Amino acid sequence: MVLMTSTRAWLAALVAVSLAAVTAFTSAYADSGPASHAELPPGMTAAYVLFDRASGSVATQLNQTKQFRSASLIKLLIALDYLNTQGSLDAVPDSDRAALQSMLRSSDDVAARNFWQGAGRTQVIDRMVAKLDLKHTAPPADPDFWGYTALSASDVVKIYQYLLSGDEQGFGEFILDNLHQSTRCALDGRNQYFGIPAAVPPPFGVKQGWSGFGDTPAGQECSPIESAQLKAASGAEAPNGVTPLAAGSNPGPNIDLKSPLLHTSGLVDDDSKILVVLTLYPAQTSWEDAAAQITKLTKSVYRSGAQSSKA
Repeated sequence: MVLMTSTRAWLAALVAVSLAAVTAFTSAYADSGPASHAELPPGMTAAYVLFDRASGSVATQLNQTKQFRSASLIKLLIALDYLNTQGSLDAVPDSDRAALQSMLRSSDDVAARNFWQGAGRTQVIDRMVAKLDLKHTAPPADPDFWGYTALSASDVVKIYQYLLSGDEQGFGEFILDNLHQSTRCALDGRNQYFGIPAAVPPPFGVKQGWSGFGDTPAGQECSPIESAQLKAASGAEAPNGVTPLAAGSNPGPNIDLKSPLLHTSGLVDDDSKILVVLTLYPAQTSWEDAAAQITKLTKSVYRSGAQSSKA
């Protein structure tokens, strides 16, 4: 009798957890989530979601199903796909573990390129879309350019939901642990502490993305010494950034491939909330102006969500 009662209690708890997970995943895609009306700077295109894990609902959102090019946010799926292919963390060679850490913490594009090519390029997206049931993620037209993968803010929320779900192999924990150790300086010399790191109180775990700003001007690196140390540690031999598609190539998903772009995503408030902000800017917008604008917007979204939770 005690055994039966214990078993029933365990099953009831398991069902409750499963139902909560399904509710959370479904809520992330609910277009009826409360819309925020944060003021956007002239020319900015934006989408965002603040997802409250405790309530399993969207606290605030704007254009959450709109597709953007992914830039480095796709590294979350590249890492997860690689780990799934390996089958266990113990099977990951030390060199690959170091490359994953560099890719997730310091936006190592060389590592991303190597994992992408080794995994069959767009097959990474095909596998991850099917596994995570992503709704607005599509592979790039040119299979060499992982940064042109299409995704939405709601899909990014769903990726974080999956990483937080506690898979038996510990892949999600490994990825999120690295995001909690993101470096201020990226391998290309950019200061990636815009958006969440500059707008939200720590602790946080973040994955950032940027594209369309060109190479970091010499002498303007976030920290020349730190950038050099990161490059030496990673063994990177190629510049960061995404090369434009060749003229006449298939445009693929109907997304903007040219405008300057900044994305900020991650876990905030002791991992109790998922915050995603995707942005595009007019041509010739400087890195400094774009970083200031996404940080201001992120702070507004975060505060709006906090007010919504209290209401």
